Amino acid sequence: MKTLITILACFAAVPASAQTLEFISSHSLPSQLSDSSSNFHPQGLGIDEANERLVYAQQSTSNIWSSDLDGSDVSVLSTAGAGHVTSVAMWAGELFYSDYGGNNSGPDLHRTTPPSTTSTTYSTYTAAYGGMPIDIRQGRFYRSNLWSSSYTWANLNQVAVANVGSPNSVIRTMNLSGTSGIGDIAVDVDSNSLWVLEYTTSARVHRYDLDTGVLLATYSAIGDGRDAGLTYYGGRLYHYDWVAGSGSTLTVYATGLAGFQTCTDGMDPVDIDEDGDNDSCIHPT
Repeated sequence: MKTLITILACFAAVPASAQTLEFISSHSLPSQLSDSSSNFHPQGLGIDEANERLVYAQQSTSNIWSSDLDGSDVSVLSTAGAGHVTSVAMWAGELFYSDYGGNNSGPDLHRTTPPSTTSTTYSTYTAAYGGMPIDIRQGRFYRSNLWSSSYTWANLNQVAVANVGSPNSVIRTMNLSGTSGIGDIAVDVDSNSLWVLEYTTSARVHRYDLDTGVLLATYSAIGDGRDAGLTYYGGRLYHYDWVAGSGSTLTVYATGLAGFQTCTDGMDPVDIDEDGDNDSCIHPT
């Protein structure tokens, strides 16, 4: 018994920042999700929580696609995009997306109800280099800085929060430290975290407090952040690594947070700090 207590004490001494992203699986995606590039060509990934399906944006096409969580059953969700779609989100059956195709002559945020082929303006935000990363969870709209100063997202370092019904009325703004731009964002209400994929070719992932924007942890590079998208669902991060023509992949990681700890080799999840979340593994004996 003394040995077991000692082991648990050692686990409990590990800080939250020591959490790692556990590789779960990798899936090859069909050619529809490897369309040609355009300008600085970030791609977007979102989640349709109601139907448990991933939602994909590709900047060079007006098609917005969806698939099962393993990348199978790829189908067109909407054709309402204007050809420069860079980020997507689903909420209450509606599809929201950012598209900078209008430059400084047209709005950057749009909404549609699939399978409609037409869209309406979601926000009056307008900029030459719009198309900011977005996410929507529990009725809250999250977006990066309103726009970049050029065809790059390397200067994005803020995330603003608003209610879905009034996207221009910002409730709070989080200034994010330690990141090389924002390639995509993923809101995780399960662990009250904001996951950020850097805008670099060898991108790290950062986890911030969803309320304050304080940096909680930085994870080693998981792949591309300039041509990729990131989303969160059910204790897992989904990374869409886009390759022009062919070779796009979907990689799935377990966060190990908020009661979704994944254990192997006969180990059982355990809540070592008694905060209600399983954050480690231990053998049942």
